[in-house]
Amino acid sequence: MEPPRDPEQIVVLATTADGTRAALGEAKRISAQFTSARIIVLVPRVVSYLTPPDGPREAAVVTEQYRELVSRAGAEAAVHLCVCRRRDDMLRSMVSRRSIIVVGGRCRWWWPTSEQQIARNVKNMGYASRFVEVPPAKPPRREPR
Repeated sequence: MEPPRDPEQIVVLATTADGTRAALGEAKRISAQFTSARIIVLVPRVVSYLTPPDGPREAAVVTEQYRELVSRAGAEAAVHLCVCRRRDDMLRSMVSRRSIIVVGGRCRWWWPTSEQQIARNVKNMGYASRFVEVPPAKPPRREPR
């Protein structure tokens, strides 16, 4: 889907710390083009029907961790923790069609990572989206003997 001409918001869908950091960087670049679009970080907490949701104390801790991540990335963004049964339901109820959704994560060519699957699902739902690849971690360098 083509991105909206004047998006209401740029939504960073939280994945891993590295993936979210990469997505925030891309969201900052996009927001420089659209001055009226604000950045929102959605942190999905998918829980099963059998598991009660975390209490407010745990939610506050998770939210604060992501606020610190946003601050270290040098971005201005609101952080929303969303307790939901399915990620799709969260997107439908919290994200406008005039938004751009940014997902960051590792990439594999032979078998999609969970982040790639999330990005593909977002696109299939009809949202304008971007996937930001996180480069693979370099293995520790071995010292010669």
